[in-house]
Amino acid sequence: MQILVLILTRNYVLYLITQILFIFGENITKAYYSQKWYPFIKGKKGDLAKYKIIVLS
Repeated sequence: MQILVLILTRNYVLYLITQILFIFGENITKAYYSQKWYPFIKGKKGDLAKYKIIVLS
């Protein structure tokens, strides 16, 4: 998508703005899914005991 903006508009500043917006969206998506899949990371210290942890060596 970003390269299309650069090729179609030939505007480097618009390309950089597009890149910033995509990175911002990617970070929001990663934060949402990490909180959904790993809720114990954000919890209190004692909350970790509720989860079964499997250690592979």
